[in-house]
Amino acid sequence: MPNLKASGKGPILRGVTTFCFNEYAVTNDPFSVQICVGLKRQLQVYNVSIDKITRLKDIGMPDHALKLAANGDNVCVALQDEYIVYNIKTSGVQKLFSFNSDMFVPMICRITKEEFLVSANEGLGIFTDEKGMSNRPPVQWSYSLLDLAYSHPYILGLSDEVVMVYSILDQQQKQAISFVGGRNVGNFDGRIYINSCSAVYSLVAVPWYEQVKGRRQMC
Repeated sequence: MPNLKASGKGPILRGVTTFCFNEYAVTNDPFSVQICVGLKRQLQVYNVSIDKITRLKDIGMPDHALKLAANGDNVCVALQDEYIVYNIKTSGVQKLFSFNSDMFVPMICRITKEEFLVSANEGLGIFTDEKGMSNRPPVQWSYSLLDLAYSHPYILGLSDEVVMVYSILDQQQKQAISFVGGRNVGNFDGRIYINSCSAVYSLVAVPWYEQVKGRRQMC
């Protein structure tokens, strides 16, 4: 967009491959937010306030990050061929599992305060914590996955043709909403947005009474 302007003060972040917002960040400043930035073979953590950007930590990585998801002190990273969880506080590293990125698109989504959802081979979505443990059965995607989002109690998986809606309670698909040309889906302060190459759309839940009213009119 030609009318966007930079706001605030601080360094310009260059060479960024991916970044994420840390909703559960532990910070002493209630007027700042924390972001994690993936650079070439490096993970950087920043506090961002209205007037400055403060660099908190650098963590070396064996390769550049394809995807990031932050969850408190832990950041789940999709590298070229494996998922790794880094602990911001202790600099600890926990390898989750290796994969072949030619077989699927690596995706990460924060679920609960202790949990991530990552894409895997054979069309699976695997739940994991920072120690590589899983307390839920995997999700079986019905279409090839392009992006992920979570809005309790639903997981939204974006494909070329539809938005897949799964329940976190039983990991079963509840709905498939037709949407061709989607590129990204995200939960922003409780609102679900989907973008294509040329537009941004809002996915809005229809109240149950409106659904009942619509069915009655059809009958």
